[in-house]
Amino acid sequence: MDAPRDCGQGDIQSTRQPTGRSICLNTTRDPALLPQAQQTEAHTVAHYTAAAIKAGLSERAANFSAECLRSSTRSTYDSRLSHYVRWCRQAKTNPCKASVGEIADFFISLYDKNLACNTIRGYRSAIAVLHEGFGNGESVSSSIFLSRLLKSFFLNRPSRRLLDPAWSLPQVLVSLSQPPFEPMHNASLRDLTIKTVFLLAAASGQRRSSIHALTTAPGHIRWEKNKIRLIPHGRFSC
Repeated sequence: MDAPRDCGQGDIQSTRQPTGRSICLNTTRDPALLPQAQQTEAHTVAHYTAAAIKAGLSERAANFSAECLRSSTRSTYDSRLSHYVRWCRQAKTNPCKASVGEIADFFISLYDKNLACNTIRGYRSAIAVLHEGFGNGESVSSSIFLSRLLKSFFLNRPSRRLLDPAWSLPQVLVSLSQPPFEPMHNASLRDLTIKTVFLLAAASGQRRSSIHALTTAPGHIRWEKNKIRLIPHGRFSC
């Protein structure tokens, strides 16, 4: 299989890699092909795979290295990159080689759509996956001009911290000692599960997200003398 080429100065079109995702390639500067290229979508895994193959990794090693991000992060990056690539096509610029001014204009377009500063920062991280840098040693992530622009966004539109409603642990514990949670032999499986999960989180001092590491898969529940040992999912700490 031939290794994919870099994104050139012209337009982009899609090709297929072993991952089944499209990446941008150096093709043509003919504006007549722009409408056809609008079907292309950017994919984080595909770009990581192509870059790894270009660096000399085998196809299998490249595929493994491309899975360095959680699936939720890859999905977020793919969505934002698709938006960025569409904007670049309309501006007739290469998303892999857009100038710092062009990327600044893209960020301003996001700001004008009332996107939060943290969301625009997320776009910056996604673009850094594809972009090749500005030629002066700076990248999308390190550009001082883009950093100043984002800081200005924050000062003009500071994020609002939404506080969760206040709650009382003693009051919750009292509620859990009453119906429908008690007596336990009358409690439904749903109410018993809610009580068990809450007490487990409170007793262990873990964050709420840590509960997602628990699983009922074989090998993750160990019955021991006078206790039950719960073994978290192995990929949770990755």
